Amino acid sequence: MLFHSYDFLFYFLIPLLVLYRFTPSSLKMYLLTLASFVFYAQWDLLHLGLLFVSVSVNYMGARLLSGKDRRLLQLRLPCLSLRGFSRGNLNDILSHCEERSDAAVYNKSILWGIVGFNILLLGYFKYSGFLHLSEHNMVLPLAISFYTFQQIAYVVDVYRKKITFGSFWEYLFFVMFFPQLIAGPIVHYNTMMQQVKSGVLEHFDMQKFQAGIVLFSMGMFSKVVLADNLVKERYEDWADLLSYSLMIYFDFSGYANMAIGLGLMFGVMLPLNFYSPYKARNIIEFWRRWHMTLGAFLKEHIYIPLGGSRSGYGVQMFALLATMVVGGIWHGAGWNFLLWGVMHGIGLVMVHISGIKLPKVLAVFMTFLYVTLLWVLFFSADIGEALRLYKILFSFNAFEVSAKEAFFLASGLFLVWFLPNASEVLHMREGGVKVKNWHGILVGILLFVSLKMLASTPAATFVYFNF
Repeated sequence: MLFHSYDFLFYFLIPLLVLYRFTPSSLKMYLLTLASFVFYAQWDLLHLGLLFVSVSVNYMGARLLSGKDRRLLQLRLPCLSLRGFSRGNLNDILSHCEERSDAAVYNKSILWGIVGFNILLLGYFKYSGFLHLSEHNMVLPLAISFYTFQQIAYVVDVYRKKITFGSFWEYLFFVMFFPQLIAGPIVHYNTMMQQVKSGVLEHFDMQKFQAGIVLFSMGMFSKVVLADNLVKERYEDWADLLSYSLMIYFDFSGYANMAIGLGLMFGVMLPLNFYSPYKARNIIEFWRRWHMTLGAFLKEHIYIPLGGSRSGYGVQMFALLATMVVGGIWHGAGWNFLLWGVMHGIGLVMVHISGIKLPKVLAVFMTFLYVTLLWVLFFSADIGEALRLYKILFSFNAFEVSAKEAFFLASGLFLVWFLPNASEVLHMREGGVKVKNWHGILVGILLFVSLKMLASTPAATFVYFNF
């Protein structure tokens, strides 16, 4: 069920909202968790068991890390420091070594075991074909890239003592909550569970509910009316490339707004994941605005551990490149995705090295042009196809565009460059949400146009559902 499909709206969301409204407060989390299982099963029943296994293994690993089941697995290492003991007092030495169970090594071994399990699971399904480890084309389990990274972040947070270990049902809800399950945002445990424990599920918040409807409506319009009408069967010239650049922008912004809107309808504020990235003045700023939670994950778990900005200049540049390579291959198994990540990494390095500050308008345009050119690697089947299109683009014969197409492209650029985004409309970065009277009129118009278009055109999947 796509968020913008009639089946989701009328046979899942509306009945669930009604049932949720009249469910006792103590049972609401369980209702949403079970509904999320139904939502995923309708999409991918075959891999529902795999998702449950992944959740169970990560939870048990986190439980061991938290010390809840330390008695099940004790790593007793030889005592390395014998200072302070007489040479003949063997009993004292053995007693000291027994009491000094090396918790740090124990925890690190569990951490790497669970992280390794997640990477192997993701790698087997996503990269075995690319690495020629399997003769068959592997069916990619829905959302595996997202729930794998989200659970890695959880296990690392438990290891670092950043979170209080909770119940299995709480963990199930954290991973399975359907608005963010399929394509993010990648949520930290505390971000969600602190809200739940503060009572957001128990107390109906009309302001949040209304804001959720506004966001969902804006996202639906962005996807159905804007993104889906920019899709083309083939991309052969500059106009086609610009169409793709705008299409993936409206597609992802549409999903991000719908996901946050759905969360708000149930009282949960999910983190921002999209904030006008085409207004960025450089590639660094672009990645602070595009897929924000993925960028935060890569920074925390790849860039900083590799040295980040704390190390020397060379190490920092290597960390940037390595981080973006991981980001590239996370999106897809192919040399084109790897090269896409490398080129974004080079863009980040060049911004750091050059230190050049262009006028705002020129900086925004140059960043947009760089990102748009790299989308060729993103949507091409392989590097050969990408090179073929680059050859066409730079032959300077690929500028033909009809008046109608020029109007739509100009309108799209106007929307992304000059109008406020959904978060700004609701003042979400100022804390909470603010709904105004005119938002109701906006919702009516957006929903009417979107539903009317859906009546004649089948709902198309989101680009990021493929990852």
